[in-house]
Amino acid sequence: MFKVLHVRSLRPQSAFRHHVKMSGRRHHQSNPESHGWTKTGESQQSRVEHYQRDNVRMDYYPTTGTVKTSMDHPSQGKTQMFRRDLSESSFQRVLDNPRSHTGQGYQRK
Repeated sequence: MFKVLHVRSLRPQSAFRHHVKMSGRRHHQSNPESHGWTKTGESQQSRVEHYQRDNVRMDYYPTTGTVKTSMDHPSQGKTQMFRRDLSESSFQRVLDNPRSHTGQGYQRK
């Protein structure tokens, strides 16, 4: 007889993300509204919250911790910055200054 073994993922971070998505827990403790952002909407299906402050828009995916900021950059024009897996302190930095560079993420024009 063969014994069935359960293979665990080599990437424990992806297992954590899956657990967070399924349980609906928030990735960060900070509330964007306490940093001056105004909530403009949300989508339960996409699990995204939309915020705006001044001329900057932010899409926040609380179950994964992903943040997308859209703005009209002074020298680059309209840009989008995506940041994934932000620590709590990096998330707070982005909330205070959406142009801050966290070293995590990528930019699209």
